[in-house]
Amino acid sequence: MLRTSATARTGAGPAVAILEELAEVLTWSPLGLPEKPIALLDVDGYWAPLVAFLDHAVAERFVRPEHRGLVIVERDPERML
Repeated sequence: MLRTSATARTGAGPAVAILEELAEVLTWSPLGLPEKPIALLDVDGYWAPLVAFLDHAVAERFVRPEHRGLVIVERDPERML
């Protein structure tokens, strides 16, 4: 389930749906289309491999840092709200 607020999208539920939203954020932002950040709740390091991949993509200049910055990863659900 994804929830869109005035400032970001938050999601919980099937990882495939979250990955689709993440891909949308990373592909639309370089095109100049308005895009809200997506916030991932990282319970027990679940998203750590994906975060490492995104950071690697930035290091290899495949993804721009400002676009990577649209993916927010937080361990505390209160901070996401």
